[in-house]
Amino acid sequence: MKKIRIIAVGSIKEKYLIQAIDEYLKRLKKFCKIEIIEIQENDDIKKFGTIDFLFDIKGELITSENLSSILDKQYIYADTVTFLIGGSHGFSEETKKSAKNRISFGLVTYPHQLFRVLVLEQIYRSFSIVQGLPYHK
Repeated sequence: MKKIRIIAVGSIKEKYLIQAIDEYLKRLKKFCKIEIIEIQENDDIKKFGTIDFLFDIKGELITSENLSSILDKQYIYADTVTFLIGGSHGFSEETKKSAKNRISFGLVTYPHQLFRVLVLEQIYRSFSIVQGLPYHK
């Protein structure tokens, strides 16, 4: 089974966000193994290997269908796909340049705790699109 790894700066303390995250983790279990790794703002990202998707407000603006297609193609080449979610200070230029894809969910700024829920939802939506399930409509 394919694996998704989400590396995220910071931790989640709000109960309602934890519940939403748990719901999407439960839904995703039928499609993939998923792991969330919480890191500190200044942790070394290199120790995690290849970063397939780094979220950046200046990254490529994508739709759910784009993400689904990119994710599906990425699985052809790798058993694990890694997403990187930053904190309030974003990432260094070195980290941004090291990622395979810099993507954006829009030009607005989200709290990193809420953004984790959005990322999980979009990953779930991506699998739904690929599988032809009605969820994404």
